[in-house]
Amino acid sequence: MRVPYYVVFSRYSDRVQFFQLVGGQYQAQPLDPENPRIWIQELNIGLGLWQGEFEGIFRHWLRWYDDQGNWLLTDAELAQQQVEQERQRANQAEAQILQVARNLLQTGMSIAQVSQITGLSKTEIQPLQPE
Repeated sequence: MRVPYYVVFSRYSDRVQFFQLVGGQYQAQPLDPENPRIWIQELNIGLGLWQGEFEGIFRHWLRWYDDQGNWLLTDAELAQQQVEQERQRANQAEAQILQVARNLLQTGMSIAQVSQITGLSKTEIQPLQPE
């Protein structure tokens, strides 16, 4: 097949080797032994050695990174990030509706009116009343 690059990773020694096809032969390419990273210009992506947990196992792993040096998220990390973003949006929406309720109470509206407008229960609104 003559692929332009190949990478060998030993899970026993955590050693990464990188080979590039040059003039019809594969040649080992130098890597920093402390931080082995490979940038593949044609694909605009890199591959490096990352230490962390993946599928419940903590160790060194090969992992893709972007042109800023940031590790690309795994599917599980992406899902967790989306859950966290949704939680933050929900918290922000809750804070906003509580502020709306406070503002309405300050205009002199009754708890029942504010409840009807905001959808909040009367027990949620009661502590928001100005003193």
